[in-house]
Amino acid sequence: MAASPAADELAITFSSVTAGGSGEALLDAGKLTYEPRSRRTTSVTRHTFGILIGTASAKSRGTARLSALLQTDDPSCVIRIDGIALGTTPRMIDPHAPVGIVIAHRIEIEVPTSAPERALAFSIGWQASTD
Repeated sequence: MAASPAADELAITFSSVTAGGSGEALLDAGKLTYEPRSRRTTSVTRHTFGILIGTASAKSRGTARLSALLQTDDPSCVIRIDGIALGTTPRMIDPHAPVGIVIAHRIEIEVPTSAPERALAFSIGWQASTD
C-alpha cells in the first residue's frame, strides 16, 4: 500500500503494517489455504489495519475524502477495502474520514481455489483530500 500526497492532499499514515521503502506500507497476507474437499471456489484472507489522515499541523481536524485504487493489478485476485472492490480507477472508501484520528479499515484478498500457487503482486494507491 502506498500513499503519496499531492499539494492539495493530506498525509496518510498506516498502522499495524510493516514499513517498506519510499514511504510505502507493506502487508504480508501470509499463505492462503483452503480445504480441497469443501465446495468453496475461492479462498479469502482478511486483515485489519489503521489509517491516520493528517497534515503537518497537529491541530488539523475535520473530515476528508479517502479513496483507493489498484496501482498494480493482479488479475488472479479480488481486493476489497471495507467491502469495496478496488480497480484501476479510484473508489471512494470513506467520504467523511476523520482527520487526526486513526480509523480501522479491513482489506480482503480473494483468490480462486483454481489459481496456481504463486505470490500475489498488487499495490494499492491511497488519496485523501478535502476539496
